[in-house]
Amino acid sequence: MNTIPALKLKPSGRHRILRGHPWVFGNEVEEVIASDSDLAHLYTSKGTLLGTGVYNPQSQIVFRRLSRQMISLDERFISEKIDQAIHHRRSLPLLSESKRIIWSEADGLPGLIVDSFPPYIVVQTLTKAMSNREELICRILQERFLPKGILLRNDAQVRSLEGLPMGKTIFSGTEPFQTEVQFGKIKFPVDLMQGHKTGFYLDQIENYTEIAKVAANRRVLDIFSYQGGFSLSALKAGATSCLAIDQDATALERAKVAAELNGVKLETQQGNAFDLLRQYEQEGRNFDLIILDPPSFTKNKANIESAMRGYHDLHVRAVKLLTPGGLLATFCCSHNITAAEWEEMVSFAASDVNTLLRFRKSFRQNPDHPIILQIPESSYLYGSLYEKIG
Repeated sequence: MNTIPALKLKPSGRHRILRGHPWVFGNEVEEVIASDSDLAHLYTSKGTLLGTGVYNPQSQIVFRRLSRQMISLDERFISEKIDQAIHHRRSLPLLSESKRIIWSEADGLPGLIVDSFPPYIVVQTLTKAMSNREELICRILQERFLPKGILLRNDAQVRSLEGLPMGKTIFSGTEPFQTEVQFGKIKFPVDLMQGHKTGFYLDQIENYTEIAKVAANRRVLDIFSYQGGFSLSALKAGATSCLAIDQDATALERAKVAAELNGVKLETQQGNAFDLLRQYEQEGRNFDLIILDPPSFTKNKANIESAMRGYHDLHVRAVKLLTPGGLLATFCCSHNITAAEWEEMVSFAASDVNTLLRFRKSFRQNPDHPIILQIPESSYLYGSLYEKIG
């Protein structure tokens, strides 16, 4: 039987866990007593218990708190947390039956992601402790949801930071894991084996609907469109045209299939967004609504400066392509960049081309991706809608 390690914090240092954050980094730990378990009890340097958490000495984040008490990460504990998460989602006014069920630390199960795409469930285990309990977790989910199949999408790069292998495994059911995500009047075909993340950007569903509200009678440019969630929403709402651009040709093909399924006409162009925006400017093209939803250009704080230069360049070019009175919807998905920093970057980009932007609306991640005040990393997606007025 494994012995649960005891970790002691260094006596000095600004330990975020003392202010409610669940993480402890390796350089915060002064002493480890025993180490043959994927759980650990954490203590202050004076011996006060701070709780039990998942433990992995191979990871930079060695400890992620599960509870402030001494607990076991067993079937009872996992079942209770899953049931609490399910109950919370049922209390939300969500726009789609497809939704995130478990959101890692934000639902008290660090490193566990569970998305529901009826009739399928997709699971990611991103910490060693959750990976070791995959079979138990999937069995509980099978009992709760009775899905047609459960897919383990353990192909996220972050698993390598935990010393875990990457791959895709079918726990139950058979291929193909294909279904439709529905929201509003839109049906989106998704391939859960091949799509980004767990198959679809569930965190943007509410924002797709918000953009649709301002899209009627506008010529739309959807930059970094992926499979066209914003594009289809705009066209369904009465946009006169929409051009979706992305570097991923396969994603654009899926966007065109989705457009045909929904009875709208979508124009696509595959290529580098920086180059295409420069080309459109040279051609004298302009648009009435531009959606700018770039991927994260930085995975850590060390690269923020270069990332912000890239974002700034994109926004300069996008603002140039906007007609007077046109709308710019811009999104950031990096928790390493604050909303204030993002807003300042957009402001500087507009000022660089002698343009004023009037704020219209702010955006956040879908509410099935809960935000915990003491965990800034749980708030990773935000955006704003601006109107070009000068």
